[in-house]
Amino acid sequence: MPEPYTFYIDDGRDSGTGNVRSGNQGGASPYMTLGGVFVQDSDVENLKKCLVDLTTELSVHALHCSVMNHSKKVQ
Repeated sequence: MPEPYTFYIDDGRDSGTGNVRSGNQGGASPYMTLGGVFVQDSDVENLKKCLVDLTTELSVHALHCSVMNHSKKVQ
């Protein structure tokens, strides 16, 4: 029997969608993106540890672009 996988998905939208940019007016992007990854269930705990290690290495409380400067985003 094949091993089960879990699909994790997240959106890449701008906050502030009540003020969507149009023409010369500033605001949030009118586009929304989705990203996802299938993870073998037996790998989930190792992946969680890698993500915790990465947050520690980058000295951030979350792996989110809003809390990282440019150099941390491109590392």
